[in-house]
Amino acid sequence: MKIDDICKSCYGNNVGVLIRRLNPVIRGTANYWRHVVSKKVFCAMDDYIWNKIYKFLRRLHGNKGKKWIKQRYFPYFNNGRYTGNWILTDPLTGDYLIKMKWTPIRRHIMIKHDYSPYDKDKTDYFDMRDRRYSYFTG
Repeated sequence: MKIDDICKSCYGNNVGVLIRRLNPVIRGTANYWRHVVSKKVFCAMDDYIWNKIYKFLRRLHGNKGKKWIKQRYFPYFNNGRYTGNWILTDPLTGDYLIKMKWTPIRRHIMIKHDYSPYDKDKTDYFDMRDRRYSYFTG
C-alpha cells in the first residue's frame, strides 16, 4: 500500500520526485526481507511497482502515446551491473528506479549450538565468521 500512496501523492510532480521517493522504500523493504526465500516475491513486487509507475506516467502525459512514454522514460539501461529496457529513468538527471529483484538473497547462518564468543578456544571460528559476513556491516 505504501507504493500506491507514494505514487498518488506524486501526481502533478515530475518523474525525478517519484524516483527519489520510491527508491528508499524499495531498498529498505528489499533489505528487510532479503534473508528469507523472497526472490519470487521481489519479482512480483517489481511487476506491481511497474504497473503503478505506468499508471503514473499515463496520468502525467495523458495526450501522449505508449511509444512516446517508452522512448522518453525507459531508454536502454546499463549501469555496468544491470541492463535492460524497462527501468524507469529520469530524462533530466539520469536517476533510475531500482528493482527489488536486484537485491541479493543473503542467508543468515546460525551459530553452532555449543559455541560461545566468550570461549577462547573458539576465537578462530568467530574470526572466520566475522570475515565471511562482514558485508552486513558495510
